[in-house]
Amino acid sequence: INTYYEVNRIFGQKDILKLQNEKKTLNPMTIVKKKIYDLKGKLVWDLSIHRPKIEKYLYGVFDIHETTRTYTSNKMFSKISVLPKGEGTVMIKSSDPKMSIDKYGGITSHSYCKYCIVEALGKKDKKEYILESIPTSFKDRTQEYIDLVYSSKYKQYNIIKDNIPTNLVIREGALKYYITGKTGEAYVIRNANDRIFSKKAIRIIRAIDKYNEQKQRKCEKEPVNNVIIVSPSKELKNGKTTKEISITMNDCLFLIDEIKVIYSKEIFAFSPIITLVNKLNEINDFETRNIKDLVYIISQILLLIKTNERRICDLLLVDLSKNFGIIRINKKLIPHQKLICESPTGYFTEMIFEVPNGI
Repeated sequence: INTYYEVNRIFGQKDILKLQNEKKTLNPMTIVKKKIYDLKGKLVWDLSIHRPKIEKYLYGVFDIHETTRTYTSNKMFSKISVLPKGEGTVMIKSSDPKMSIDKYGGITSHSYCKYCIVEALGKKDKKEYILESIPTSFKDRTQEYIDLVYSSKYKQYNIIKDNIPTNLVIREGALKYYITGKTGEAYVIRNANDRIFSKKAIRIIRAIDKYNEQKQRKCEKEPVNNVIIVSPSKELKNGKTTKEISITMNDCLFLIDEIKVIYSKEIFAFSPIITLVNKLNEINDFETRNIKDLVYIISQILLLIKTNERRICDLLLVDLSKNFGIIRINKKLIPHQKLICESPTGYFTEMIFEVPNGI
């Protein structure tokens, strides 16, 4: 690692500008393939020597495959579509009674600007801690909005934490979620923990991605002996031959096995993934299936694993739902859940609130 940073210092800004001026590639892998010498002529970087060392020490000592999704607050809290007059359930500006829905149209739901924590006495005087999203129209009138919502539901309630930012992260044990939407009395969430696949798996995923692009353009090749040729080998003018890119049954089975191993770990154990992995473990006939079906199943699983807000996938071929993947969390928080804010990389966090035990 020290060698790598030393190389970066030697192979500095002037060299990068020179490459730009000469209109040469800035691809890091192309740059680091060059041997680099210091001012005394000593070899300080040779990819063939240093890459195995980096892989041995960096990959061996640290499990750098487990990471957190790079995240910044999304714009879902400001997304609103004003409907034609007479349509919609919420006035455009709820603080102004003149803004009639019948005259000016409305929106389907509030846009939200922040959260607050409400402590309320529920059934049998049991304390409940509720994460409440505050509409933009009530930005400076939080108590007024809480009174409107809670006065008919609870005898006693009060705000114990206000002005919680929208880029909120919910941590529950080893699990971590981002809120990406609101539906009724629940929030739509996505898993925050991510996993980088092995090199072999990434090559297979790229081939599947390219095949799916060909399908969209309707130029894909039909499988021959359960092998999909994504890109045939070609002979170049310089006499060299490019490698054939294909998807085989063994590739699909390898990728499914890797998905099962990776997502059996505790940090990925959010509800749809648990259901999916259990189902994959139950199925023992993947070897006899059509390769096109396997590629479709894998594509849908990858969509679920890398899913963003409100994305769903079709897993009917593994006996799951056609609309599989949306996960929700109730507004009523449970003991030991932690609300945190964090930096885009997830390495710096600030505790906002931890739900006490015995509520």
